[in-house]
Amino acid sequence: MPQPFLFSGKRIAGCAGAHQKAHQAREHDRVHGIVPDRGHPISRGFACHKGIAALDIHRDPDRLSAPQKKLPDGSFESITWDLAVQEIADDLARIRDRHGPDAIGFYNGNPLAFNSLATPAVGSFMAQVGS
Repeated sequence: MPQPFLFSGKRIAGCAGAHQKAHQAREHDRVHGIVPDRGHPISRGFACHKGIAALDIHRDPDRLSAPQKKLPDGSFESITWDLAVQEIADDLARIRDRHGPDAIGFYNGNPLAFNSLATPAVGSFMAQVGS
């Protein structure tokens, strides 16, 4: 099943698990537009508004491009992905050690529920945590 907002080659997958497909208009390795694939046997050119808006979302000037860490004064600073992952792992280990593995959970709903790779990944993660 295609994944939501996955830019790859000449297509962008649809959203909400509808097996949608759209083509990207590319020039010099930059996507200039997204249009539904009318020849797709399942979607027949239907594309969710979120899929069509993916390029606008990607280019939004307010879009975060790096992890943000909240500081004691309430402000945020950009940090590296490696540092963010390490700090999250440390926090989760501390929670698990202090409160047990059942203190860690996850929410499964839209759009995660329609992502064919996310649910198995979350299940594997929860198994590793012991929850």
